[in-house]
Amino acid sequence: MYTLPCPHCQHSIQVAPSQAGDELACPSCGAVNQIPKLGDLRQLPQTTANAGISGPPAGEARVGRQIGFVVLSLLSLACLLIAVFCGIRWVNVDAPVTTEIHLQTIRDRYAELTPAELIREFEDLESYDLAIAAPYAYKQLRNRKNAWGRNALIATVFCVGCGITAMLLAGSGSKSKGGTE
Repeated sequence: MYTLPCPHCQHSIQVAPSQAGDELACPSCGAVNQIPKLGDLRQLPQTTANAGISGPPAGEARVGRQIGFVVLSLLSLACLLIAVFCGIRWVNVDAPVTTEIHLQTIRDRYAELTPAELIREFEDLESYDLAIAAPYAYKQLRNRKNAWGRNALIATVFCVGCGITAMLLAGSGSKSKGGTE
């Protein structure tokens, strides 16, 4: 609703957009007033009853929350499946050798070698560079296992975050049902 001042008595007349272009008698002085066309009518101030209304209608807000809930729930489900897959891969990667076990194996092997074999081993070490081009196989396995575990943890965090957000979105819709919707 818009407020149209009567040109004769300056009384405020409430006019709906559907009345644009019509004539209306002033309730105060009875003079017949021409209501402006819709474009000009929108330039007039709105009544205080409609001024506070903003945002989408209640039905659109409910549909938006429902769509948000469905999307977040599906995203949470996808993250859960990814987390389960990564967790299974993490469990299945067998990396029993650690650096300590590897070093102990080398110590045990060197203890069994003859002095001549130790000299040959030392000469072989001198011919190679100290920098290893690639990590040992047990280190690659350990890194792969850690990567699967990290991915499972990240997917779990996203799953929980999306699930909580979806539940909060669903809860906000149910609270407002008793009010304005």
